[in-house]
Amino acid sequence: MYLLGVQLVMWHDGKDWHAAEDVCPHRLAPMSEGRVEADGTLMCSYHGWRFDGDGKVLDIPQATSEEMERARQNERSCLRGVRPVQTIHNVVWVWGERDGDADAFLRASNTPAKTFDELLTTTGHADGWSMRDLPYGWEYFMENVSDSSHVPVSHHGIVGNRDDAKPFRWIEDKEACDPDKNFDLKFKIDPPGAVEAENVEASHHFLPPCLMRIETVKSGGGKSLLALYCTPTKPGHSRLIGTTVTCPNDDGTMPGGFGPMAKMASIVPTFFMHIFGTAFINQDGVFLHHQEQNMAEQYRLRGEDWHKSCYLPTKVDKMNVAFRRWMDKHGAKSEDVGSRVPYEPEAPPLPPRMSDEELFDVYNSHTKNCTACSAASKNLAKARITFYIVSAALAIAGAAVWAVAASSSPYSAASAFYKKCTFGSVLWIFSALSAFIGTVAANLREKLHYFPYSHQDNN
Repeated sequence: MYLLGVQLVMWHDGKDWHAAEDVCPHRLAPMSEGRVEADGTLMCSYHGWRFDGDGKVLDIPQATSEEMERARQNERSCLRGVRPVQTIHNVVWVWGERDGDADAFLRASNTPAKTFDELLTTTGHADGWSMRDLPYGWEYFMENVSDSSHVPVSHHGIVGNRDDAKPFRWIEDKEACDPDKNFDLKFKIDPPGAVEAENVEASHHFLPPCLMRIETVKSGGGKSLLALYCTPTKPGHSRLIGTTVTCPNDDGTMPGGFGPMAKMASIVPTFFMHIFGTAFINQDGVFLHHQEQNMAEQYRLRGEDWHKSCYLPTKVDKMNVAFRRWMDKHGAKSEDVGSRVPYEPEAPPLPPRMSDEELFDVYNSHTKNCTACSAASKNLAKARITFYIVSAALAIAGAAVWAVAASSSPYSAASAFYKKCTFGSVLWIFSALSAFIGTVAANLREKLHYFPYSHQDNN
């Protein structure tokens, strides 16, 4: 995986997670091609060097005892860029700075992860986490989720209707922000029902460096929370880790969540919800990937950043403007990438525009790393083959029964003839049903691998 343009290797030693730069100090082979041994050490599969969770070399098979002792005393034998790591609410957090000295570990231990009470307590129902590698950078994701005005238009048919887009304004809620650091941003939507009619309060709270908390309070007193964590992996890419939390109404009932599928989350398979999530993400992704490319082109050709490239005349753009100004103040500036994300010097440049095949590739962006969806892909492939075989067998059996009926003696009882015909027809009906189920399985599996989207066709 990447973090701020640096490729990392992560491993679990049976107790804790560890992270370091993905390079062996011996001959610079990738440690991600290595193995986690039974004792929890990370072994480089090139020459067998083994390292502990602190990145220190424990064994060099080819070294004599004297050479091994000298290697242990030399810092050059250690893994580079060891990072502090912690796990909170089943999410692994990695320290962004590469200097793994004692001071970094002390600062990391004293820096709380960006979370909130409803995630860590039982006051609400939290759905499982979902992960997605996005084909656009961190700032474009955060800008997008700072913008509620696009929801009924971009997500037409899933959340809202494009004909329901209307004016509203953002009200900055400074009292909810940290008064000492002046670092986070929170805005409320006025009127709160501008996006979803049942909302009596709606807010977006940006908690740097990685969390956007979107909260809607319902008329019954309950609320829905959307926790969106985004990691800047490398230029032109980011990783989304998100979940929803639903807190009960005053009468104990549960309010509606985000979109019509939220109420089905507890009764449908996880992979099906992730397919729904793919449709939702692709509705934005087709814009955000090209938006980032267009912004980078404007900067390269004209030296213009968002101040001059973008025209933002309405009140609904207020939080987007606040986010961009926050980036101007707190971000870095990479001439090669055209981004204010503080990527490390070795970060690759912004990649070229993607083709639709790359942009809508679900397998590499999600399925292969998702236990639910990777298992579903395998099972759906088996189901497709099984039902097609069953369909073919039933069709042949049905044809055989009809053939027998057709060859019957004209003096045979009519009832026997009709029974054979009926049985053959039933076999054909089940053959068609099996073929239909096999086709559904094939189509669902396809959406776990490649899921194109066109707004032109979304009527």
